[in-house]
Amino acid sequence: DKDIPAPPVGQKHGRWATILRDLNPGDSFLLENRDLRMNVYTAAKRLGIKVRGEMTKEGFRMWVMEKQP
Repeated sequence: DKDIPAPPVGQKHGRWATILRDLNPGDSFLLENRDLRMNVYTAAKRLGIKVRGEMTKEGFRMWVMEKQP
């Protein structure tokens, strides 16, 4: 489970795609801004990656659930 820093606010889907490509199922990351989650969902959908988000004590965390090889 690696914890990666979220890209700066205002980054486009391409940046999220790059990050998601490097993650494996079980990995998670924290969004500094919950409103960015739609960008992550969009990028994940394009890559065929299933992600799940949830509010936690430290903020909005997203997990990679499934990834197509």
